[in-house]
Amino acid sequence: MGFSSSAMIRMAFIGGLATMGIGLIWMGASTTSVHRHLSAGSFTPSLGQLELPLPPTIAATALPIPMPALSLPKFATAVPQPVSRFVHYEGNIRGSLFEAAMAQGVPVAMLTEMIKAFSYDVDFQRDIQPDDHFELMFERGTDKRYNDAKLVYASMTLSGKEMKLYRFADQQGGFDYYNQAGESAKKALLKTPVDGAKISSGFGMRFHPILHYSTQHKGIDFAVNTGTPVMAAGSGKIEMAGVNGSYGIYVRIEHDESHETAYGHLSRLAPGIRPGSHVSQGQIIAYSGSTGRSTGPHLHYEVLVDEEQVNPMSVKFQAGRKLAGKDLVKFQAVEKQAVAELAETPATTRTASR
Repeated sequence: MGFSSSAMIRMAFIGGLATMGIGLIWMGASTTSVHRHLSAGSFTPSLGQLELPLPPTIAATALPIPMPALSLPKFATAVPQPVSRFVHYEGNIRGSLFEAAMAQGVPVAMLTEMIKAFSYDVDFQRDIQPDDHFELMFERGTDKRYNDAKLVYASMTLSGKEMKLYRFADQQGGFDYYNQAGESAKKALLKTPVDGAKISSGFGMRFHPILHYSTQHKGIDFAVNTGTPVMAAGSGKIEMAGVNGSYGIYVRIEHDESHETAYGHLSRLAPGIRPGSHVSQGQIIAYSGSTGRSTGPHLHYEVLVDEEQVNPMSVKFQAGRKLAGKDLVKFQAVEKQAVAELAETPATTRTASR
């Protein structure tokens, strides 16, 4: 017949009391014996001479007392993951590249660098269609906002055509972005001399909003707010900088013997912009406005070939540089490494907002 837990505990408790009682009886008997010898005066005990009766041996059957099993919780120690040198983003474009990239969390500094790299080949207003795709990867710097990060790779898929660019530093220490054939992304002229601009009036015949008759529009109008920075479409020498009739505040740049660009309806010139000064491609030369014969703030932009205005969107320029020899071999190694890093770096992707 088995014992319940409570019964076994009671029996063990009773056994303990019995053992304690026997021990007390033994101590009492021993004390009485010693006292009797001392009273008779015939015994002077020493520690070595005291003989005390041993307590009786109690043979008892050990009763097992069940104890509940205790298990300590196991704590998993989080192992810190190393931070990747590279950051990778990609996403689909629903409206504009800027909106899609911001929805993915792309840092502004890296988005700006990407736009500059593609600005020679892409019209960011007219070339981008819904469901086009973008991708970029950059190497981290020390700045939390990635202002010192390096754009390593960028691609855009527009209407099914993919364009890839890779950052490459040549033997002289300068860097640029090159396509897979080793051709520089830089062209003689930028396609768009202002960031984020929408074309409000194209090249060709139009009904003039002020003159109220049809006339040839010899440039492209970009709708931008007053004060938007205007960049030099290419490197060159300033021919004109100041007020020029219906153009208002105006800048004209000579790039080579055949090509010039002109910028009209400006609000003001940038410091140092004067006839005879030299500017580099992408340098801020002025700020947009609505001076001269204008109905609202915008930039009027012209491209001149042999002093005749042509459609800026139709002008095709070859790559500024094509790598060869040791530079090409080195670039191919850089490209291969970038492809490997891209495959190993998970992309931060979210559904781009509409």
